[in-house]
Amino acid sequence: MTLLVNNAVPLAGPGPAVTARNKPVVLLSPLEVQTDILRLPPLSRKQREKAVRRELRSRYPGNADTACVEYFPLPRNRKTADRTRPLAAFTAGPETGLRFREKQGPVIPGLAFLLAGRRYAGKDSDLALLLTPEWVEAASFTGGEIEDYSAAGRKSAGPPPEFLESLCPKPETETKERQMTIILKDTDESDDYVQSLMRRFTDHRIIGIGDLYDKINTRKYAVFRQKNTKAPFLNKKAAAFLLALYGIFLFLSLEIVTAKAENSAALLKQSYDERKACHDESERLLAEIEALENPGPVPAPGQGNTEFPDPYVVIAEIYSRIRGARFHSIIIQGERFSFEAEAEDALGLLRELEQSPFFTGIVLHQTAPLSTDSELFSISGKITGRIPGTGRIRHE
Repeated sequence: MTLLVNNAVPLAGPGPAVTARNKPVVLLSPLEVQTDILRLPPLSRKQREKAVRRELRSRYPGNADTACVEYFPLPRNRKTADRTRPLAAFTAGPETGLRFREKQGPVIPGLAFLLAGRRYAGKDSDLALLLTPEWVEAASFTGGEIEDYSAAGRKSAGPPPEFLESLCPKPETETKERQMTIILKDTDESDDYVQSLMRRFTDHRIIGIGDLYDKINTRKYAVFRQKNTKAPFLNKKAAAFLLALYGIFLFLSLEIVTAKAENSAALLKQSYDERKACHDESERLLAEIEALENPGPVPAPGQGNTEFPDPYVVIAEIYSRIRGARFHSIIIQGERFSFEAEAEDALGLLRELEQSPFFTGIVLHQTAPLSTDSELFSISGKITGRIPGTGRIRHE
């Protein structure tokens, strides 16, 4: 048995902690999210998404079609004739999923630490257990593949021998011969659970859990990641990247001209024109960026030329107010807008949109119930005021 003791900076349950690379990490609690081990045939990414939700319909007590579902592949035993692929699925209600997405740092399930702890201790370990003050997670392995997984609260799990009975149903004498990896969080060897496990599994050593932090591939095992809601044309990094590309192109053009200047004056003239066009384009991009960062005053509606917010900015403002809705269409004509969408609470979204200082005359036109426990509705209104930090398009 390999005993992993938390003698380094603790990993957070409800909040973030600092890993060895100084990155905040949140440990996903199985008491808030349902964890399932599924087996699926080889599928494309789009087909796998549908297959996972189809499997969860018979496992998840809520609506699997509207729930937040995350999954990642698991190691498989390549020595067997079974060609299906194991994966771990994590299912939560919309509110719980949104709460985890708002965490500052990657959310890592305990399963990832069970896999990392087993690899760190040696691949011969056929049992792994994660023990925290609130819950316990355990997995059994056969040929490097997870054979079974279970999780429970500390109060409901009972002593470790009873909790592990389904994962380790072998006689006591044979159990002592098995190798086990135990990962401890916010506890130590004096814990009654740990003492019971050490008596049941005689072979053990102690390793700090801090050694596992850098063994976790957050790109592979992080779940409930934050969604990027920034409007693409406001992404300054993308604009800087384009300017860098233009700069590289200018430099390469200059090198070509220098190498062939003696052979072709016409080529020099052509290269000069291309460089000048690139320079003008760069100046134009810089001017647009300057206009985005320092927009000028906006005339009142109806006075001379009328300026309205960029349609993409209006869409971004609507999206920031109307969360959790599925949009069918958005129409923007001058200073008027309307959209059709579906959501669970149309009136609640209407009140949320009315809180925006940039819209007025908000009207909910119609609602119709759908079979997915949501409503189909349409809303219209008028664009007024200025949306901070945005550019504007002039309509003559």
